[in-house]
Amino acid sequence: MKAILTVLLSAFLLTSSARAAELSDIKRVRMENAVYELEYVNLHLLAVDNDMYLYYGWMPDDKEAWRKAAESNISELDHIRDYLRSRDMPKEMEPLRQKLAGLITSLQKIYEGVEAKEDDTIKEEYARRNRTYEEYLKSVKGVADRHLRLNDLPDGFDLKDVEARELPDIQDRERYKQALTFLENDDHFDAYAILQDLRQKYAGTAAENIILIRMGDCFADHEPYFIEWMKDYVKDENDVIKLYGAVMETGLYSPVLAEAFAKWRAKAQVWNHGFSNWSEMPNKEYNEKRMELVRTIQKHLKENPGDVWAKRQILSILNLPNINRGGAFGNSNLYHHAALFTDILEEKPESVKKNVNEMEPSEKAVSEKDLIGGENFTGRWQWEVENHEELGNAFFTLNLVQDGDQIKGDYCAVALGGGRIDCGSKDDPCKVMGAVTGNTAELKFFSCYASNYGRAEIGRVDDNLSWNVTKTPEGSGYWCPDKAELARETTQ
Repeated sequence: MKAILTVLLSAFLLTSSARAAELSDIKRVRMENAVYELEYVNLHLLAVDNDMYLYYGWMPDDKEAWRKAAESNISELDHIRDYLRSRDMPKEMEPLRQKLAGLITSLQKIYEGVEAKEDDTIKEEYARRNRTYEEYLKSVKGVADRHLRLNDLPDGFDLKDVEARELPDIQDRERYKQALTFLENDDHFDAYAILQDLRQKYAGTAAENIILIRMGDCFADHEPYFIEWMKDYVKDENDVIKLYGAVMETGLYSPVLAEAFAKWRAKAQVWNHGFSNWSEMPNKEYNEKRMELVRTIQKHLKENPGDVWAKRQILSILNLPNINRGGAFGNSNLYHHAALFTDILEEKPESVKKNVNEMEPSEKAVSEKDLIGGENFTGRWQWEVENHEELGNAFFTLNLVQDGDQIKGDYCAVALGGGRIDCGSKDDPCKVMGAVTGNTAELKFFSCYASNYGRAEIGRVDDNLSWNVTKTPEGSGYWCPDKAELARETTQ
């Protein structure tokens, strides 16, 4: 009997120990999830204040605009507070929830009647709030240090292998790795051919996600010219954004979700909104998307609690800062985009790699200048000639807007004394787009007359702009000059 009792007691103790460990794991996961929710709310708060910064920093005298923006943001903060209150959190997290709710209220108080406040008053209110905010961040860090368990990645961890294992066929895994090698060597055409074939085979499966992101990489480094060459597959720059976005839309876990989010956001901001401090920065939309991905990964972790890389993806997604105003040459996406799609930051001093909001003004001026080059091509440029050998009496204008290292605009060419017109309309112009590299820029231009794309290189010659067509548009002819030196049009 004693032996039986001993066995039963041992079994009870083992079961109780396992149950206690299970309960401990459940509590830890709930604490982790609560930390993620708090950071999500914090990102929304920072986004709201970044929107308000547009009026503080760039519209200081438009007090009516301040008032309208403040009213809108106060309402948005109410919604954020409601969300915070609705989240299920362990009782240990309640003090942090209350502190964060207090920070929402303090921001609303700053905005109330802000248009009538003196600058010194606004600064004092922000200083008091920032001290409270720093205390809150220290408290969150303490909880995270105690409850967020982040194991080391396994020895020999290779993300390429992790990605390739998404493909069930061993030969397809090797083909995928070959495509990655092509990408590393800038052989984007051969990489794309392999990936396009694999995508057709794995469409609608989790494996398609890793294929889509690498297809996006084929285009991202070479837009807009690679798009022109591959126009049977990708019609315009927005399709590059769609490739990255498609990775996130499936609702399926993938080892590339964090990377897809960062690249999607960087490209969406560039093409849809721009690099400037005046640009719209829809951080609310971006943050809602990032939280969708966090929840997708959390579902995966319920079934795969030992997936260290999955948890690291959550932290990577939540630790990526909002896109912010404040740079001397543009918003902080200038840095995000450079880090993701160029190697320029690898060659610059550490100060260049800092987040834009951590930099002193003198650092910003140097590092952002390095990123976008020394010339600015914004302006309306024109060239006029009589009795040109090919064009006769001709007129050519370029209307360009440079935003960071990106250029957009339109052109109009009139030749043979008005007998040939290669111009669009106000609603449908002959578009020009491209990127600045140092003191030159490579452009893709659309000839409305030929209904096709060509390529050109522009540069600065003293106060003028040089134009050199490097690939002529195919079709029924185009009527801009192959080479020209344009003068900046001056307003009278």
